[in-house]
Amino acid sequence: WGSNQYGQLGSTSLSAAPRTVQLRTGGALGDLTQISLGTAHSCGQKSNGIMYCWGTNAMGQSGISLRTADVNYTADFVSNITDATAVTTGSIHSCSLRRGGQVECWGTNDVGQLGDGTLLPHYLPARVTTF
Repeated sequence: WGSNQYGQLGSTSLSAAPRTVQLRTGGALGDLTQISLGTAHSCGQKSNGIMYCWGTNAMGQSGISLRTADVNYTADFVSNITDATAVTTGSIHSCSLRRGGQVECWGTNDVGQLGDGTLLPHYLPARVTTF
């Protein structure tokens, strides 16, 4: 519930009460085991390990293929994440912990928040590297 300026509620309008997040393919997004909220996007993880994000993708923080200024009013699956065990979002980036301990992040990387040793954004999940 709240403002929905960037589609972060997963629907097409603002709401003063809780509402169901809608899937891009139709129907409701349910069976979430975790949810995390960024500034203008949200992500959730289903019990089967598939991740979904919705809201703005201006810096690739929704992880749904290429960067786009379009607002995603409905949830779409995050590319290549089918075995998530945890999800977290920053202001304009997101990360997932995958089975086996691998961490992948996507979105803005202007201060190195994606952990890959660069300052380049990632529009799709990219593995966090260790040094």
